[in-house]
Amino acid sequence: MVPTRIMIGLWKKTCFPKFSILHCCVVCLHITAFEILKPSNYFWRRGLKRCGLDRRYWLKIRAKNQQKRVWRKRKQKFGQSSVSRRRRRNNYHNSIVSIWQGGKEESAICRQRPQDAPASLCFRNNLFETTKFFDHLRKNFSLAINKKQGGFVKRSKKNAPPRIQGYIDFAKIKNISMSAAIVLAADYDRLKHFLKEVPPTINLRNWDQVVVTRLHQLGFFSILGHQPDPNLLVQNGDFLLMRILRSTNCATLNQVDDALMGLGSFVSHENNSLDEKVTHTLSIISEVMSNVTQHAYQSGVDFTYDHLNSFWVSAEADRSEKTLRIVLYDQGATIPVTYPRLDRSEKVKRFLARMLQRKPKFDYEDDGTYIRAALRYGGSRTELDYRGKGFPQMIDLLNTLGGGELMVMSRGGWCARSSNGRVTSGSYASSIGGTLVEWKMEL
Repeated sequence: MVPTRIMIGLWKKTCFPKFSILHCCVVCLHITAFEILKPSNYFWRRGLKRCGLDRRYWLKIRAKNQQKRVWRKRKQKFGQSSVSRRRRRNNYHNSIVSIWQGGKEESAICRQRPQDAPASLCFRNNLFETTKFFDHLRKNFSLAINKKQGGFVKRSKKNAPPRIQGYIDFAKIKNISMSAAIVLAADYDRLKHFLKEVPPTINLRNWDQVVVTRLHQLGFFSILGHQPDPNLLVQNGDFLLMRILRSTNCATLNQVDDALMGLGSFVSHENNSLDEKVTHTLSIISEVMSNVTQHAYQSGVDFTYDHLNSFWVSAEADRSEKTLRIVLYDQGATIPVTYPRLDRSEKVKRFLARMLQRKPKFDYEDDGTYIRAALRYGGSRTELDYRGKGFPQMIDLLNTLGGGELMVMSRGGWCARSSNGRVTSGSYASSIGGTLVEWKMEL
């Protein structure tokens, strides 16, 4: 299609040279309508055919240059091009944030709007939003691992401020549990292992002070490599907290055993009878942890994400209430994946056949049933006393102590045993990427 400006010039020179300006304006409107409806029109035949090839080429170049000048003026007027306006509509903006990578705090430019974290990051009080948050975080980290894309902070020029693409706004978090902190640390630890770096801490001064203190005591910043601390136990009044410890195999659980003995001594507080009870309890806990971790990373299982053959453990002792809380997390094969493959006894098969009668509505709906069966019957087909003792042995210990709680989360299911002995289970649409076990014992 020939531009309208060329048509007007040819019209005035060829057909109506004595027309006034008003007539030309009227003709211009007719030209525009006629040009849209019929590209190969009268002016192409009567106008450009009378011009030579050089003149025709010159007119086309002049029309293109005039169009470029029009777009250039629009860009100067509005300050951005149409592409920039389209990006701004699609969550595109610039904001100044403060980043911290263990050294000096510095300012950076963020190119996208932040993603809000849930206000309560806790599996007990806010299960749905917490699992959804970790599932989304794990997918983003796995995408970066698969693409081998690190470099979360871009530094183009020497004096130019650094740039980041986007971030998760942890300042929205007002409460975080020990279990959620362990899962968060494990995801960051995996990202650091495969990419040799982690995203920077954004706007740390805006974070809730309770959350920052909690993460600092659990050693979250130490795992990121920002603030290494050799102390494993941290005391805060009547509470003694064991930092998150990463163990690569069952042999390194000896360090966990020593830390648990220190927590038991803190709870007993020069009470010999209670000290013997704590010693017996911790020995059983160590045996159960060793038994559980042996089945986490099995061969022949297809993992959804790249994983570390590691376990993350943390514990907390409360001297005033005489309680001990232990959390164990792994990224291995989950209970709903491994339990259906076991050669189980007849009573386990009858239990699963009775509970799994209808077709699941979503992928993880039956996960809670498998976890409940594992807590009730264990994982052995022989029913011998020394085989398949994992969760059942832990429940027997809670019954012996007379109180306590147990919660197991694996993939998209959960099962909990309350202090009164009631057992409940359920499932959710998001996965936690492994198995999380939390004990609370009343000593």
